[in-house]
This record gives sequence, structure tokens and C-alpha cells, in this order.
Amino acid sequence: CYPFRPYQLILAPEILHSIRTAGGRSDVLAGATRSLLGITQGVLAREENGYKQAEIGKVVPFDQIYSELQDVEIPHQIRAEISGVDQRIPKQEFSLKRLLQTLFLVQQLDYIPTSPRNLALLMADHIDTDLKTLESQIIKGLEQLRTAAYVVESGGLYKYISGEERDDAELIAQKKAEVKTIHRREK
Repeated sequence: CYPFRPYQLILAPEILHSIRTAGGRSDVLAGATRSLLGITQGVLAREENGYKQAEIGKVVPFDQIYSELQDVEIPHQIRAEISGVDQRIPKQEFSLKRLLQTLFLVQQLDYIPTSPRNLALLMADHIDTDLKTLESQIIKGLEQLRTAAYVVESGGLYKYISGEERDDAELIAQKKAEVKTIHRREK
């Protein structure tokens, strides 16, 4: 599995299946093995990832899996919103784009809690990463994203929101609407 973590090779096809099912694709069950091979080969071959010359201990963070899926599998609106986070939130202590990419993928599977700790485990890029420090950076990043209405928090778990959901969250954050008003509009 190395430099992938064993669970990544299980999660990647399940996430891909979930994205394809949500998009109404008919080929959701076909090609899981081929897709996994394409993802792993793509991550390892990209020069900017640096696996060819890396020392032992470098592992694949989850956002690099997103990079392999984005052009074909991720809806355009989601890609555009995630790519635009750097312009929208210029002063970042932690890469919010990487955080959103990871959060988007993980929330495709209901059984993975989207807690800061789990996000830190998924985003660590080395075996020796200090997870407590990374988790505290992720918490700060999630707060920036929550303030900019990219994510919502409930019970210590986070969810990336897009499109109309994000418009509603921005209105609520700016106190221009109440949750009741948004709920009525949905009905």
C-alpha cells in the first residue's frame, strides 16, 4: 500500500462510487479496479507530489486523491468553489483549499466522522507528522471556512456546503435571514 495508507485504497473507490451515484452516472459499478489503479498511478507519477525522490515516511494526503478525481469526477461548480477559496480568504494560516478538498471527499461517505482529528489523520503527509499541531491548524482553518460560509459545524463535525446551501449560510451569518426563513423557502 505504501505510500498510501491501507484504508485509502478502500475509501477511494467507495467515494468515487458515491460521487458517480449522486451524479446519476450509469457506470457506477464498472471499472472500480481500473479507477483505483488510475488514481494511485496518477498520485505517484505527478512530479509536484515528489514521490519519486521522497525519503521513506512520506505518505499520501487525501487531497492528492481529490486532485486525481477533479477533472473527470468532481462537478464543475464544486471545483470552482474550492479553487476560489484562496481568492476569497486571502490570509490563511493553513491551506484551506486542501482542507476543503479533503472534506468534500470524506463527506461522501456517511460512516466517516468529519471531525478535525479525522481530517488531520487524512491530511498528514508524513508518518511522523505531529497530529496535535496539524489538528489545531485544521481547527483554525475550519473556523475561517465557517466564517466565510464554506462549512457548517454540528456537534464537532464539519460539512462543506456549496451552491444555494452556501448562499443561505452566508445570509444567516450576515444576520440578513433566519434559519426559519431559509427553511420556509425550501418548502
